Amino acid sequence: MIKKLKIDQSFENVYVWGISSAIADLKLVLLINRHLHIELQRSICVMNRTLTPPEGFQTFTYLDEEEILPVRYVLFVNKVEGYSLFTSCVRFDYLWVMIGSFSEHELKRTEIILRSIDGINAFIPISIDSLKNDKEYLMLFE
Repeated sequence: MIKKLKIDQSFENVYVWGISSAIADLKLVLLINRHLHIELQRSICVMNRTLTPPEGFQTFTYLDEEEILPVRYVLFVNKVEGYSLFTSCVRFDYLWVMIGSFSEHELKRTEIILRSIDGINAFIPISIDSLKNDKEYLMLFE
């Protein structure tokens, strides 16, 4: 039975970080998978409002249904050919999103692990409120 993962309207169960890195997306996915012991896989291709670039933005997801309450990890490729998917986060190459019930310890542990990956230059928490109109992209993964 598949458990439904809901994002409530307050987005209180959504955690977002910006990643600055010159690492290619598939290599970054491999490194994250190895360090967090998860299996991110290529997911949907997201288009921004201007439909640029024409091929869209790649996303990679992993749904962990082993937990009592399911959790989801999403890596958004935020920059392609000079265009950004999340217009309020143009300085980041990727956005790392965790959706679900996480303890402070789990969030901090994940942050420490991802900051330790060679090639990740910055891993900065982002307030969900600062995403403004871009929250709709997160709703694609509930």
